[in-house]
Amino acid sequence: MMEMLPYYKIRVICEDMKGNKKCVYTQENLSKAEAKTDIEKIARTIDKNMLNDSEVERSLIYLKKNETEIRFHNIKTKNLHCKYFIRMERYSLLELLNMK
Repeated sequence: MMEMLPYYKIRVICEDMKGNKKCVYTQENLSKAEAKTDIEKIARTIDKNMLNDSEVERSLIYLKKNETEIRFHNIKTKNLHCKYFIRMERYSLLELLNMK
C-alpha cells in the first residue's frame, strides 16, 4: 500500500477576550489520518490545562470538518476568557514544492 505524503499541518490559534489572535502551536508534515487524531489529542490537552485554572470554565466545544473551536469563560463574570481554534490545513502547492 502506498504511504501518504505529508500534506497537512495543524495550527492552534488563541483569541483572547479583546479579539487579539496569535498562533500558539504548529505541528507540520502530517498525513490526513495523523492530523485528525492529533487534533483530538491537542483539544483534550488544552481542555485539561485550562480547567486546572479555578476561575475559568469551558462553555463550548464546536466541531467542524477541519476545525475544532473551544471557548472558555470566566466563572464569576460569565465573560468570554478566550477561544482556541485547532485547524487542520493543507499545504499550498508552493509550500509543497519548497519542502525539502
